[in-house]
Amino acid sequence: MELLKENLKLLQAVSSILFVLIIYCSSKKKSNAPLVGVEPGILGYLKAPYRWKQDPMSLLKEGAEKYGKYGKAFRITTPSRDMIVFSNQEVLEELKTLPASVATFRPAGDTMIRSEYNFHEGIIQDAYHVDLMRKNMTEKLSSLLPDVVGEVTDAFEELTDVKNEWTNVNVLDTSVGVIARVTSRIFVGLPTCRNQEYLNHMIQFSLNVMKSATVIDVLPWFLRWIVASFFLKKKDSQDIIVKHVGGLFETRQKTEMPHTSSATTTSDAIQWILDAAPPGTPTLKLVQRLMVFNFASVHTSSITLAHALYDLAANPEFQDPLCIEIEEGLRTEGGWTKQALTKMKKLDSFLRESSRMNGVNIVTVVRKVITSHTFIDGTYAPKGVWVCAPAATLHLSSELYENPEIFDGFRFYRMRQLEGNAHNYQMASPSLGYLPFGIGKFACPGRFFATNELKIAVAYILCNYRLRLNGGVCGKKPPNLFSGIVCMPNPTVGIELKKREGREKSVLFPGHVTSYSL
Repeated sequence: MELLKENLKLLQAVSSILFVLIIYCSSKKKSNAPLVGVEPGILGYLKAPYRWKQDPMSLLKEGAEKYGKYGKAFRITTPSRDMIVFSNQEVLEELKTLPASVATFRPAGDTMIRSEYNFHEGIIQDAYHVDLMRKNMTEKLSSLLPDVVGEVTDAFEELTDVKNEWTNVNVLDTSVGVIARVTSRIFVGLPTCRNQEYLNHMIQFSLNVMKSATVIDVLPWFLRWIVASFFLKKKDSQDIIVKHVGGLFETRQKTEMPHTSSATTTSDAIQWILDAAPPGTPTLKLVQRLMVFNFASVHTSSITLAHALYDLAANPEFQDPLCIEIEEGLRTEGGWTKQALTKMKKLDSFLRESSRMNGVNIVTVVRKVITSHTFIDGTYAPKGVWVCAPAATLHLSSELYENPEIFDGFRFYRMRQLEGNAHNYQMASPSLGYLPFGIGKFACPGRFFATNELKIAVAYILCNYRLRLNGGVCGKKPPNLFSGIVCMPNPTVGIELKKREGREKSVLFPGHVTSYSL
């Protein structure tokens, strides 16, 4: 393993030199956006691509301080590409509306997950699963709620053993476990969603995708297949996933007639994929499409949930007011309905604030330039370059938010109380100043379902448990960790939970409303 690490370091150094030579010796016209992250001297250019891997936030902050706060674009170099970063609101509006013939997300998305190694080439480019997720998960949200509520309850109880004393809980592992169970309940249903072997390998596969994409991204092209094939072992998990769900696709294909009435057709991701897949699609590719569903749903939502739980533990003054709102919403609506979730405006605000300060991706609105383009601010983007928005630094801009460095769980709740804002500033509502889900036609298609999934999970935990950072420390949430564009909660300080007073058994779920002790 140590030898492998040393070899990877050598390969990174070689690929860095090759990348710099290609970029700086190329005769092609380059972007006029200034480059950040380059230290003085020739070695500065050699080191620059790997600063993005080692400390990406420092590059975004440097760019924001030198250029972004003046509305100017800047450029970051990575081991595989250049990225032009825009924070100017007018340019972001232009980027939002550019036709796919000029700049588009899908080829960038394929590269970000290295689909040719982890799934099959072009799985994001040919993204019929995106429309499936947008249409089916959003339209069927009301009918899915009972399944989500029940699975959150069962999964959390099985994954933890919290009693009346403070108990340490591995927040990220628990969040991944809960979200994976809920997602699988919706996508493949019972009993597969509770098969631990299936769940373990679906989770492991998602982790492998992120690991492999990170490693492959720093290697020269001629070594990528070797690393993917012999070191990442993604096929092991894929084979087991196929074993569990491949037969579901094949059985459904044999028993369901085309164009069957929706009243008699099972509504799950198996059926959604079968309805949209081209005739004759091999079972493996159908299963890989399901794996993309799972990866997209579990990866982002589980990290978002973990961040929210850390924010609740670090800011316990929000816990009781949120419990009161949750209980009131369930009581007035008679249980878990879309209307009850809509009434949880303080909870929505808290989750949006947590995402503002801890967005899973520190850059969003990622597009690959298909046709060279000059933006309205004069920035030239040559064909092949990536463009994006610095979500992490924009979310901390004093021009967009008052006291942006301070966590204020009810910030957006108060903003929604102002005249004309009742339907604005919701967690699932993207804007040029709030970018966790992206913007425009490539905004996250599952954001409405994900928001309500998160509300239910947080509501369950809040109304049955108290949370605190280890040792009862308040307001001392450890700084986040970064890997490329991903922002992760820092596990060096854990979270402890204990049952709320008078809560020997879980309440409020499903649809059970009971007064609780504050």
